[in-house]
Amino acid sequence: MQSSTTSSSSASTPIIAGDGVGAPQQNPFHATFSSDFAAWMTAYDLSLGFTTYTAGKVVLLGPGRSGSIAVSERNFGQAMALRATENGFYLFTRYQVWRFENGLDVGASFDG
Repeated sequence: MQSSTTSSSSASTPIIAGDGVGAPQQNPFHATFSSDFAAWMTAYDLSLGFTTYTAGKVVLLGPGRSGSIAVSERNFGQAMALRATENGFYLFTRYQVWRFENGLDVGASFDG
């Protein structure tokens, strides 16, 4: 999985994140955010997750450190749906159901 963290540089410059931005890839993913998106997610204490069925990706977005946006994406063949749980989420693909859970204690953060 590739993860990237973006930071905002100015109010008028869009933020671009994804797999190797600028590098050729077979199945690329790029996302563009407004400069206030990270602050909005932080203010409402939320993160977003979605699937791209045709590209086979699962994308997780959340507020990063120092006003940045943390982006994580993974490839899953025919990722169809996500369902949030109290401590993680389920990912439904064409032939499988994956369960992801938070491995950290409540209130803990991974530093690494």
